[in-house]
Amino acid sequence: VFATVCPTALVEPSLSQGAARAVSVFCLIDRIHERAVFREFGRGAVRSRSGPLTVVRASPTARARPALAFAISRKVGNAVVRNRLRRQIRHAAVQLEQANLFESAPYLVIVHPPAVGCSMKELSGYLQDALSKQ
Repeated sequence: VFATVCPTALVEPSLSQGAARAVSVFCLIDRIHERAVFREFGRGAVRSRSGPLTVVRASPTARARPALAFAISRKVGNAVVRNRLRRQIRHAAVQLEQANLFESAPYLVIVHPPAVGCSMKELSGYLQDALSKQ
């Protein structure tokens, strides 16, 4: 399981000073598992595309945090390539969430084959651009 860690850390209060250790604080963007949420991406959802990424935003919900789902076809590459892209985009999304670019809504990121040659900085820029168009 991969998670992106915020740059901040807390010291766990239950430990003695000698045994105190830094505990990472996670900035989580929820994952989408419910079928009903996936249906919302089809009707009335807002779409925007930037480079090899298409971002679809369903109607805002009462969620406390944004939620993210991915659609990455096998045309993009094998499982290793698709998972690397997913991790890179999730990391970029967490950074953008810290800058308050996400609403508390479900998002679907569709990754197209040209994303394979992109750097992390390029993917982050494409994601930011697609979000700013919404």
